[in-house]
Amino acid sequence: MTSQHPDIMAEITKQQATKPSRWGSFILILVVSLVLFIGSMGIMQHDGATSGFDWMSLTLLVAVLLFHEAGHYVAMRWSGYQNLKMFFIPFLGAAVSGHSYQVAGWKKTVVSLAGPLPGIFLGCVLTVVGLLINQPELLKAALLLLVLNGLNLLPILPFDGGWVAHQLLFSRHPSLDLIFRIIAVAGLLGLSILMHAKVMMFVAIFVAIGIPLAFRQARITADLRRADHRIALDAGPLLTPEVADPIIARVVAAHPKGIPPRLAAQHTIAIVDALSVQPQGWGISCVFLGLHAGSLLLAVIFSVLAGVGMHGGIPTLRKAFTNGLHHRGAGQIQPASETLHRVASTTVTPEPALPSEQIPLRVLVATCTQHAAAVSLARELKSALPAGSTCLVFGDSLLVSLPIADQQTFE
Repeated sequence: MTSQHPDIMAEITKQQATKPSRWGSFILILVVSLVLFIGSMGIMQHDGATSGFDWMSLTLLVAVLLFHEAGHYVAMRWSGYQNLKMFFIPFLGAAVSGHSYQVAGWKKTVVSLAGPLPGIFLGCVLTVVGLLINQPELLKAALLLLVLNGLNLLPILPFDGGWVAHQLLFSRHPSLDLIFRIIAVAGLLGLSILMHAKVMMFVAIFVAIGIPLAFRQARITADLRRADHRIALDAGPLLTPEVADPIIARVVAAHPKGIPPRLAAQHTIAIVDALSVQPQGWGISCVFLGLHAGSLLLAVIFSVLAGVGMHGGIPTLRKAFTNGLHHRGAGQIQPASETLHRVASTTVTPEPALPSEQIPLRVLVATCTQHAAAVSLARELKSALPAGSTCLVFGDSLLVSLPIADQQTFE
């Protein structure tokens, strides 16, 4: 059968063509993109965006990103994705791309979770081991694993957690899809402000630009589902003109000002893929959502534990807070110099087994009237603290660790 849209059908055939796996090109793309990513990190350091960044931190970051993307890659190979590529994205991170032709919906959810979940599990294990042997470098690796993978589980597109929420919930109706993408843009802009990360703003703009096209695609998919449109799967995953032409006609009609053949082909393939996969039942959706939420909660809890372990460990935190209970009456918001006269303190001396160059710390705990007061005090202290100090907020309390050499400044 001859297609009524030969130019678009030619693009579909081209895009669906399975390319032979060549490890040489796979590694070349990975290495070249890694070099560009390292260059972008150098630019960020030069601009002051990554204070204290060094080669050791860069090596750890690259290792964490590779471990994350390896999880996606293995799951995509298992699920039947074609034309897989792994690459780094300057200023952003890394990704694995591939074509999913009529892959089951639950497998797509597994692919989305296969990146962050192994990293969170490994981060939890490293946190426990690091706390038991009091190894700050191990805890640093754990914290990076937990923070990056936990952040990736946020239900915001284009994060993995966003795709999980979209696949299980918001892909069921075009209006839900539209609302979710608008919320994603707002969430990305919020993260950009909170994290002082301009790159998040650019991602938000990219997502916003794609909203009209995504909405048209979701609406066409919903219309075809209501019409009980069936995709002929017995001929294999490659589209034939008989199957593709009715969908191409709708894609073209949805763009009265015209649409490039390549983009029309991409939309047609995506719609066919969506039509071939029905939304997951509520039972399996709840299982995946529970796994998603539980993993995110674990990332938060163990991130706090790893952060505490890097600055004195659990015994120091418990002792400092126990002493701080006697100072609950001194919880009003006051200037930093005045407030620190009213906090509990304890000196942390390294054990004999620790490296001799490790600097002893003094841990200070201030209890405020509410969480907002603790956050306000932390911001006030940030510019006054000497190098090597740390300021952490726990509910309505504030923990500050100071090198012993600098403690006289605050007494």
